[in-house]
Amino acid sequence: MSVFTLKAMSVDKYLRTEECTPVKREYVGGDVYPLHGVGNVQAGTSQAHAEICGNIYATLHGPTKTKGCRLYQSEMKLRIESSNTFSYPDVMAV
Repeated sequence: MSVFTLKAMSVDKYLRTEECTPVKREYVGGDVYPLHGVGNVQAGTSQAHAEICGNIYATLHGPTKTKGCRLYQSEMKLRIESSNTFSYPDVMAV
């Protein structure tokens, strides 16, 4: 098992390398964090976490559709420009 170290990089480099990395990563203020499978980072998620996320998604599905919003799960990347952050929220309504 390898020890994980933060990797500082520019937004442009993060976005260029995001498609070819084998690990899903988040970007916070210049630092890149792997989400799964490197060092001590947990691969996958717990059953309870998955059920909670599924319940939130199911609960929000109807109301977001009637309001004309879009609902996404953890595979959709979110950019927060004000904090120079890219993340993958468990559930996101737009």
